[in-house]
Amino acid sequence: MGPGRYTFSSLGLDAPLFNPPQTEAALTQLAQEINVPAPLRRRALADELRARRRALVAGEAPKGVYFGANAVLEVLLEGSSQPLEPEEIEVCNLDWDHPAWKAPLTQVFARPDGSKFRTRVAVDPERGRLFTLLPNPAELPDPQFPYTPRNPKAVSYAYGFSGDLGGGPYNRRASLEGLLPRTLQWQVGVSQEIPAVAGEPVFKTLLEAVQAWNSAQGQPNPPQSGLICLMDSRSYAENLTGANALLIPEGRQLFVVAADWPVVEDLTQPPPRPKSRPPGRLVAEGRRPHLRGNLEVRGTAPATSANPGVLVLGGLLLEGDLTVRAGHLGGLRLEHCTLLPGHLLLVEPSTTPGQRNERLEVVLHRSICGSVLLDEAVRGLEVSESLVHDPQGKFAIAHPADFALADPAQAALFGPPTRLVRSTVLGRVRLKELEASEVIFAVQPEGPEDVVLRVERRQKGCVCFSYVPEGARVPRRYRCQPDLELARRLEATAGASQAEKERIRREVLTWLRPSFSSLRYGQPAYGQLAPSCPEAIRTGAEDGSEMGAFGFLKQAQREANLRIALGEYLRFGLEAGLFFVT
Repeated sequence: MGPGRYTFSSLGLDAPLFNPPQTEAALTQLAQEINVPAPLRRRALADELRARRRALVAGEAPKGVYFGANAVLEVLLEGSSQPLEPEEIEVCNLDWDHPAWKAPLTQVFARPDGSKFRTRVAVDPERGRLFTLLPNPAELPDPQFPYTPRNPKAVSYAYGFSGDLGGGPYNRRASLEGLLPRTLQWQVGVSQEIPAVAGEPVFKTLLEAVQAWNSAQGQPNPPQSGLICLMDSRSYAENLTGANALLIPEGRQLFVVAADWPVVEDLTQPPPRPKSRPPGRLVAEGRRPHLRGNLEVRGTAPATSANPGVLVLGGLLLEGDLTVRAGHLGGLRLEHCTLLPGHLLLVEPSTTPGQRNERLEVVLHRSICGSVLLDEAVRGLEVSESLVHDPQGKFAIAHPADFALADPAQAALFGPPTRLVRSTVLGRVRLKELEASEVIFAVQPEGPEDVVLRVERRQKGCVCFSYVPEGARVPRRYRCQPDLELARRLEATAGASQAEKERIRREVLTWLRPSFSSLRYGQPAYGQLAPSCPEAIRTGAEDGSEMGAFGFLKQAQREANLRIALGEYLRFGLEAGLFFVT
């Protein structure tokens, strides 16, 4: 990206920073910008930091709103153990893509006692960018106050998204309570910054933790269940492939989860009480580790085993391909994870009996995922409240061999039996069997012969309360769009000519299709239905909420309830309008 140029996003994406809302001080206080989770503005932050520097130069105590007790952003530089003071941060427009852009320079300020401070980094909150300031050539070198630009080591900030979906630091405890066994026989931590307190295994890399699990399975009395806690929000550039792949033997369960492993005190002992991290404890909140690299898993159960192992991933951001190698794995579950769109979730095809993962069930829940490519031998795929996106225009859910084709129209193979519930699929789909409810299949055909959604066994299964594109070959439909709207229109124009019916059909198919605020991952409104999306889709789910991945937000009901409540309290002659922040 260039020397001194960084993004707050670990993926290198431009995305606005958000304000962690502060609680209002009194019931009578009107909500201000600082009290709502809105995108941060340059002017508001720049004005406060400018006023802060003026106060320090004048020897006065600075006032903080955005940079008070809980700063909206912090920057930690290399070689330092404490984040920069707010006055050392400059807020400006970092439009370094423009040819006329000039790099900002550091500024020096003096306090009344003679001490000095300087600005060290520039931040653009509306783009999510950071720049390490350059020395000012007009400034005379000061041997008492030297300056050398330093790279950022870590940042603290808040980002925006539509809901608790995908890998994120939000509370995920409830999702794991029903998955974790009552007793864990093996638990380790992974952190680049959190040390062990009582000799418990805390590794610096995920690779070391995976090697410890694989090694433990070769020992006498190996653990039946294990947990790897990623205890911080750092980036881990590791390829867990080949000899370093995760191994899941027969009957084993392994959980790789973003969570804190809390420290507890032994209350039975007198002070100072000994501290430890007991196995089985975790707090699945406040962590979003980023794995930059490919991850492979292989089930090593015997071919005749009826109890192959299971791998569960929770709260992770994966920037790489997730591959199930040829073998015998029983389950792969992504719970509140993000597999970056553009990467693959692939079950490797095999012709070797007992090595085709015949008992494998792949489950995606509240996750964002790239293309899902599964062989027909896989037992099944279940996707709920998730978003599956193929930005390359090939297949979102299909057989691996079909994905490799240059022309999607030549696809001839089919994926496993699939169940989709309240999800959004952005890409072509090719399946053996399909059960779908409240799903948006958002890809549009490129011509009359282009079948973007095709199911082989259409005599089995059902698609209900979903948006199904034109020409799709699916099982029987129930209250799907645009079929429902077409039937209503044609019924209202009974007796119309064939030409008139064809005109109505083209009109409905043209406007009744899903539209999104953004389809670029990293944007706050990614995957969110646009306000201009037809109401038949925004309220087309079984309970009147929106179809697709964000149906759990109940946006339609919340908006309707708000409008009703506003009408009860408005003065006579006034009308209320809603302005959506994101």
